[in-house]
Amino acid sequence: MTPRPAAWRVGLFVLLGTAVLVLAVLWVARDWLGATERVQMRFEGSVWGLQAGAPVVLRGVRVGQVTHIGLDGGEGGVPVMAQLDRAALAPLLPAGHVGALAPALVQRGLVATLATQSLLTGLLYVDLAFDPTRAGAAPALADPPQIPTRPTMLSTLQRQLASVDLAQLGADLQAVVAAARRTIAQPEAEQALVRAGRAAAALEALAVQLL
Repeated sequence: MTPRPAAWRVGLFVLLGTAVLVLAVLWVARDWLGATERVQMRFEGSVWGLQAGAPVVLRGVRVGQVTHIGLDGGEGGVPVMAQLDRAALAPLLPAGHVGALAPALVQRGLVATLATQSLLTGLLYVDLAFDPTRAGAAPALADPPQIPTRPTMLSTLQRQLASVDLAQLGADLQAVVAAARRTIAQPEAEQALVRAGRAAAALEALAVQLL
């Protein structure tokens, strides 16, 4: 007996639903399959301009993306979660390395910094680099593994400016200006300025004659 058209439609619907379900399970389980590795970073100060989906870059190569930016009640900075591509980072470690990549890379001096994607949009990304001065440091015990961070040049400059005593700097400048005025007001200084003016006038007249 030939199957009725309705049965064909039901069978096709079930087949498509099963395929979508399998793809969804594979997508959710990509971490379990080892394709990516979750890491966390904590940045001091504001992370305005950093968004979920922002690239994580190492030596100009995209090796992951930011997945979550949150807040906590502690004083350890702003927590930023990211997914790293294991296949992209595997060549940086010895062949046959087993286990998480991030702690091994942190021992080599891996650090994270916020960088600007575009001056027009103000969007940020996470820039990874190896700092030789940090090589050999023991990675922090955290789940997921934590990558150390370092401040940007702009934030460092802001902290330095914040530590400047502007009131004292203004008082010092006023003292310098007052001392300069007293020096210029002395007879010897006035005579020197007059002689300098005469010499300049004589040089100008000589230049006119030579021309």
